[in-house]
Amino acid sequence: MNFPILSSLILLPTIGALFILFTKSSSGKYQSSKYVALFISLANFLLSLYLWYVFDKKFSRLSVCRK
Repeated sequence: MNFPILSSLILLPTIGALFILFTKSSSGKYQSSKYVALFISLANFLLSLYLWYVFDKKFSRLSVCRK
C-alpha cells in the first residue's frame, strides 16, 4: 500500500487546526469548529487503528516506515 499513513497522522490535525483557525463562526457557540474538530479527531483515530492493525510484530526491524 502506497498511502502515507504516518504523514497523514501528523498532517491531518494540522490541516484541521488551520481550517478551524480560518473559518469564522456566525454564532458565539462555535458549533462548526466543534464538528470539524470531532471529524478530524475521529479520522485520525481511525487511521491510527488501521496502522495498529497492519503492524507486524514478527519482524525485528521497522514494519511501518516511509521510503
